Amino acid sequence: MPLVFRPVTEQEYPEFATVNITSFGRAATREDIETWRYMTELDRTLAGFEDGRIVATAGALTFNLTVPGGARVPVSAVTWVGVLPTHRRRGMLREMMARLLDDAERRGEPVSILTASESSIYGRFGFGVASLYMDAEIERANARLIREWDVPGRFRLVSAEEAKPLLAPLYDRTRLARAGSVTRPDYWWQGMLRQNAWPGGGAPFYAVYELPDGGVAGGLRYAVEGQWESGIAQSTVVVREMLAASPAAEAALWQYLTNIDLTRKVRVILRPVDDPLRWMLADPRHLRVTRMTDDLWLRVLDVPRALEARSYAAAGRLVLDVRDEFRPATAARYALEAGPEGASCARVRESADLALDVADLGAAYLGGVTWRTLARAGRVAELIPGAIDRADMLFATREAPWCGTPF
Repeated sequence: MPLVFRPVTEQEYPEFATVNITSFGRAATREDIETWRYMTELDRTLAGFEDGRIVATAGALTFNLTVPGGARVPVSAVTWVGVLPTHRRRGMLREMMARLLDDAERRGEPVSILTASESSIYGRFGFGVASLYMDAEIERANARLIREWDVPGRFRLVSAEEAKPLLAPLYDRTRLARAGSVTRPDYWWQGMLRQNAWPGGGAPFYAVYELPDGGVAGGLRYAVEGQWESGIAQSTVVVREMLAASPAAEAALWQYLTNIDLTRKVRVILRPVDDPLRWMLADPRHLRVTRMTDDLWLRVLDVPRALEARSYAAAGRLVLDVRDEFRPATAARYALEAGPEGASCARVRESADLALDVADLGAAYLGGVTWRTLARAGRVAELIPGAIDRADMLFATREAPWCGTPF
């Protein structure tokens, strides 16, 4: 029988989740299925059926993405992508990606995003690496800050149920300042806070830093990986979430983490690559970056809308010749007229300044990589001398883009 692709029903969701988890090499548990149901929009799921059974899965979440300048752009956040090992290399992923991107276009979403389990997959569908993240760790004994910070507030451990109304508003305040951040709908928090244990660690703790007026200025989600050697504690504090409304609050969070008894190290994951911690330490050499890798992948679906949505550091004009093999209708020359006050973009027939693939436009869109770096990598061709410098002046950002939200 031919394959059939369609969204799943509520009754089909457990099979959908089981197939997806199986495709990642794990056995699905009842807790997995119940937890991930919170983070599923059934009308945006897509399953491949063969003989009435699900053999492939994909889906999307409805988010807003913060872009340079602070505007929020509606995006399709691709997730749930998996194919059973018995059905790979049959074009199912390509079919599902085409359908998901078509659906995003119909919904008026000019951009699609994802986080990739394999980095070799999504470039051929027009996604580029738009942001990076890093993991780092430091021994508590070497974590002294270079200056003493006034920490007038208090820390309080709270339950998962108490954490959401405290951390969600704090996240919403901080995400507006960082390009690459996404909205976290209520269902995202419900699903995340249902995770009672992490691989390699214990149950999560939630801590909030409150100012004397009662306002929440910082929040943490962390666990302790317990380890003892010859009666001496060698445990590691593993930090999954660190939210700070100010530099002082960020310093307070670090002071809290490095003063947890019976631990030896602090490990932070999913942090922005321009995290200020190294510059806060008295002896920064002891901070070890254990991983730096791709964070957010971004695919531009509507070039004019996407480029008009963000702000630009300087005034200028740039004509881009964009290739797009996966969605040929997007391929065209686009003239961008941009400045700090706004931008306009339209298709044109004139000569281009730069030639590039749509994936490289996605990589440069949030300012996570310079156009010069892309040109040096052979990904962007400068057709008019000086165009690379012009593009870098336009697209420059103050901070590295960063998502930090698993989905």
